[in-house]
Amino acid sequence: MKIKTVTLNDMYYVMVEMLEKKGSVTFNPAGKSMLPTIRDKGDKVVIKKIKKIKKYDILLYVRDNGDFVLHRVLKVNPNNTFNMCGDNQHYIEKNVRKGQILGTVIKIYRNNVLISTKNPVYKIYSIFWVFLRPIRHCISYLKNKGLLK
Repeated sequence: MKIKTVTLNDMYYVMVEMLEKKGSVTFNPAGKSMLPTIRDKGDKVVIKKIKKIKKYDILLYVRDNGDFVLHRVLKVNPNNTFNMCGDNQHYIEKNVRKGQILGTVIKIYRNNVLISTKNPVYKIYSIFWVFLRPIRHCISYLKNKGLLK
């Protein structure tokens, strides 16, 4: 059986309906912006609509240009917008609005092993990874040059 790949743009309305009716949606994200937390087309994520978004949550949102993005909350702003950044990036995207957000990652499946975002070890990892954000580009540079394994 041949498996067909579709884009999030193709699935947008189906995803919104599933989130409203079933409460969650599962898919394989593509892209490297959330490495090492989420691997490009290798991991599955479960997205759920939640009311209270917190620092360190991973959100699926749509940029004004129509791009779908899966990034981590670095800051909840006083005006109820969010500053976001991918785990493999250093650029901060500021003022993401609630209306752009489809849902929050609540589970990650890697090789059929469940990683819950409620797991205390995962929470510590998230805090640590955000703490490293100012120097992550240096770490990536050293890894790419073969100076760090």
